[in-house]
Amino acid sequence: MPDIQYILQRKGWYRNEFTSVKGYCFDENNNLFCGEDLLNYFDDINDKNELENKLKQANGIFSLIIHRLNFSAVALDRTRIFPLFHSKDNDQLVITDSPYALFNPNNAQFDSDAVDEFKHSSIVLGNKTLIKNIYQVRPSSYIIISENNVEEFDYSHFTIQPEDEIDTQDVEKIVPDIFENSIKRLITSAKGRQLVIPLSGGYDSRLIACLLKKNNYENVVCYNVGRLGNPENILSQKVAKQLEYPYYFINNASLEIAPKDYINSEDFNKYYPFSGNLCTVFWMYEYFGIKYLKEKRLINDDAIFIPGHSGDFLGGSQFSKADVKQIETSDEIVRKILQNRFVSGDTSVEKTTKRFVGDFVNNRIKENISYFSYSVFEDFYYKEILPKLINNSARIYEFFGYETRLFFWDNELLEIFKRLPYQLKLNKKFYDNFIEQHYFLSMNVSFLDELKISEKQLNWQRFKNKIKSFLPSFIQMRINRADDNNCMKEISFPLKEKLRKDNIIIHGKYGKIFHNWYLNKIKTEINDC
Repeated sequence: MPDIQYILQRKGWYRNEFTSVKGYCFDENNNLFCGEDLLNYFDDINDKNELENKLKQANGIFSLIIHRLNFSAVALDRTRIFPLFHSKDNDQLVITDSPYALFNPNNAQFDSDAVDEFKHSSIVLGNKTLIKNIYQVRPSSYIIISENNVEEFDYSHFTIQPEDEIDTQDVEKIVPDIFENSIKRLITSAKGRQLVIPLSGGYDSRLIACLLKKNNYENVVCYNVGRLGNPENILSQKVAKQLEYPYYFINNASLEIAPKDYINSEDFNKYYPFSGNLCTVFWMYEYFGIKYLKEKRLINDDAIFIPGHSGDFLGGSQFSKADVKQIETSDEIVRKILQNRFVSGDTSVEKTTKRFVGDFVNNRIKENISYFSYSVFEDFYYKEILPKLINNSARIYEFFGYETRLFFWDNELLEIFKRLPYQLKLNKKFYDNFIEQHYFLSMNVSFLDELKISEKQLNWQRFKNKIKSFLPSFIQMRINRADDNNCMKEISFPLKEKLRKDNIIIHGKYGKIFHNWYLNKIKTEINDC
């Protein structure tokens, strides 16, 4: 075995002689494992097959390191809430939960392919990071470490074949029990602690609030962040009032909450590397909100946050917006992934990015495996976009000292919606109607002014996806213009000003300001050494 060093800097790890774990999970019999019990759950693994079987069964949020004399492995759950990284220095392999433990400004070099991916999609693909020779462990995968070799394996995917689909007539019978099973597991894991819901005007977080109310969980607080009086604020406040849950609104446009000099603060300068981790854009929309809730002691110190991440994905929103058909060629799927996720820069994506997406798709569409095309598109989101970008935003709660639960990443929910027939997922036909009829109407939280995307809006989105890669940046910005309800103009202004002082002028989307500020910050660290 190679010489392996483990550097675990974040809180929450449990360790013994052979295993290091963080998080929690349920087994196939709905037994909860956390803390020392989670160590015991993973502690009897001695080979690859045992590891893969355990990972497939484990239902929760966790990271795992096995360091036995004859078997060493590292694994991530499906959510990637607790990322892990590795690098080889001479003959020593270093495993860590912070890539900055591997980052030496004296010899660090940008990975140009990774930078291209980051600029166009806000993440770095595969196992790369922005820095050469520093690698991330991919979501729902594990690495086996042997002599001079690190080999990667996947243990979960979101692709299905025709025989995997559920019979349409059975869906209505099955789904209610699965929603109930999933919320009961979440409640069991919470152990009576306060649950905090970032309540938007949409359906996903509202469903979580309704399920908690239906199951008589009263220790719940809701909040919304953004511009005062925006539609999300108005609708979410209605929901919280109807469910009789406390509700807070944090105005990101307030200088008292979001001061213009925040980039000089100690908190922010600890936060952005924690969130970005040299491989994704750091999340700022909720930064001031969580900070405010904590400093004003509006939530408990041991509160658990439950964002509604990925409910729309399960319903079918991603492939519907991209107009992905049930059966398409691999070239068409690649083109639609690139159209939907890789057009936020001023230039076309590099060949290496196109090759990665092409290999991802072609590895799943082979002559002997007839996966549905739309499920391959979804699998790309499941493995790359959602864990690295959407779920990564939830790491803000850990930064401020809180735990997270991701209701829609419960294994049972993932599996049932993966197998939902195409026609029921298209345009979220089943998902929206089901939760309206089974939960919202009966709990009086269905409103006439819902923030649902119309068929006309969906077609407009599809058209924009097709043409925007051919348009210059300022026109892209115009056709994508929307009300700045999140106050990104105010939040990004200090970053934009710092870039301007460094003679870097940014035009276009606010996201480009965050991308370029982060890259410039890393570049400065490298050049200063």
